[in-house]
Amino acid sequence: MVTTVKYRGELIDAAHGNIKPDLVLKGGKIVNVYTGEIIKGDIVMKAHKIVGMYDEYDGKINIDVSGKYILPGFIDGHIHVESSMLSLSEFARVIVPHGTTSALIDPHEFANVRGVDALKLFMKNSRRLPLDLFMNMPSCVPSTHMETSGAEIDSKTVSTFIRHPKIVCLAEMMNFPGVLNKDEEVLKKINAVRTAKKRVDGHCPLLRGKALNAYIAAGINSDHESLSGEEALEKLRKGMYLMIRDGSAGKDMKPIVSYLLKKKVRLGRTFFVSDDKHPHDLINKGHMDEILRIAIKLGVDPITAVRMVTLNTAKHFGMRGHGSLGIGKVANVVVVDSLKNFNVELTVYRGKVVAKEGKLTVKLQPDEYDRATLNSVRLKKRFRAKDFMLKGKGSVKVIVAQDGSLFTGMKVVQMKEFRIDTKNDILKIAVIERHKGKNNHSVGFVKGFGLKRGALASTVAHDSHNIIVVGADEKDMAYAVDRLRELKGGIVAVSGNKVLAELALPIAGLMSTESIETVNKIYEELHKAAAMLGSRMSSPFMTLSFMALPVIPALKITDKGLVDVEKFSFVK
Repeated sequence: MVTTVKYRGELIDAAHGNIKPDLVLKGGKIVNVYTGEIIKGDIVMKAHKIVGMYDEYDGKINIDVSGKYILPGFIDGHIHVESSMLSLSEFARVIVPHGTTSALIDPHEFANVRGVDALKLFMKNSRRLPLDLFMNMPSCVPSTHMETSGAEIDSKTVSTFIRHPKIVCLAEMMNFPGVLNKDEEVLKKINAVRTAKKRVDGHCPLLRGKALNAYIAAGINSDHESLSGEEALEKLRKGMYLMIRDGSAGKDMKPIVSYLLKKKVRLGRTFFVSDDKHPHDLINKGHMDEILRIAIKLGVDPITAVRMVTLNTAKHFGMRGHGSLGIGKVANVVVVDSLKNFNVELTVYRGKVVAKEGKLTVKLQPDEYDRATLNSVRLKKRFRAKDFMLKGKGSVKVIVAQDGSLFTGMKVVQMKEFRIDTKNDILKIAVIERHKGKNNHSVGFVKGFGLKRGALASTVAHDSHNIIVVGADEKDMAYAVDRLRELKGGIVAVSGNKVLAELALPIAGLMSTESIETVNKIYEELHKAAAMLGSRMSSPFMTLSFMALPVIPALKITDKGLVDVEKFSFVK
């Protein structure tokens, strides 16, 4: 208590000018997200708090930012770090120089491999980062009963962990059929979170009308899966917060923002999220700063756009002290060149400069992971070509993959034999359980990848992240799977029992221990290898990773079989 009183006394003295504050950004154009004004003045910081604004101060460190704009630190309202394939520390090294000082991370992918240990490891590794990471409690581990995950998070676990101060909400409730069908376990999770007075994030693409009413009535507050302006507006009208996504996979900003602006809808209950960001986009485009640039091009008022990556997000999640520049607020501050380009020149985290002109200025410690996380690929046997053979003939339902999309089509094809047909782009696809050594596997057919030879395989396979492999040759499929076992997780492209390119992902089979530059270089080599094998997809590995996602229509495959998502049942 004495320390707290002394600390508060120092804040008062620094604010009053009786002692020198630690850092003063002098003469900038302060963007006030409360009033919508832009006023020239100083931002004054003592320890990790803002203690002065507009008035002139002399600090221990003074930085002249005349002519520049001073903004609150950016917040990403929903992201899966695992999608970057980077360790937590490497992810921070990349996004902090782009002005991101807070992120709400959903360790859904990691948790499907390691359960609550994933949250504990992320929390442990986040303590040393120049970035405020808030956790979403994964809601769907596993996402459905139609796949085998590496762990389970039940309602009792949710009840225990949701009260942790770093956990701000229940993550995207993608099992909307479970909600609508009043699944008892699903409703217990929602009830535990609402009892703790925290938010429940939604995940309900294409849900409209009375079904949407029922979903919201269950206690769900937000959604980031709207695919059109009409769908987005319906959710806003019915009281949801709207997350507007622009990531590497889902790019929904243009249709949604354009429609809302056309309808002159107030945007106070909307905010921007990235959801998934791949290394190429992080290196070449940026993070929330890139989203701001897109928003301005679409016609969003600059201060409104800034609110949508700061104040709106913080208000929704109850992030006290974040998302604004005000006396007593957390001193997470960004300096940019303009409200059009949003080129970040300075990032201040809790009162200290942590990045300047695109480079991190503080040293980060590497992450630490336990043995189970680094040895998550458990195959009891070596797979052979015969494991991917199918006997019979007749009609078969074929997955129709769409480049870069989470959605698939379904086509019924007549076959004289259940064999690969590269002339008609009908390939084999298989999913193999890799968590518990059961080695369940299922085999089906897929159209759209265009391979003429070889195989592509990965341990990144949403949501349970079993091994997924697509191929024009069963021998190569077996070889690719075996190579993933040797790598302890990763992504490979093979042909003729030879590895053409590979990326090791030893952290739960999802993340690399290498730098973003290395990961990006190898990932580009994988794309080139896929093209050599005949694929014309721009994102073959991302597309492959979603072929096992049994909550996004229409036809998917898991280790337990072929799934008709719209019927939410296995294909017989």
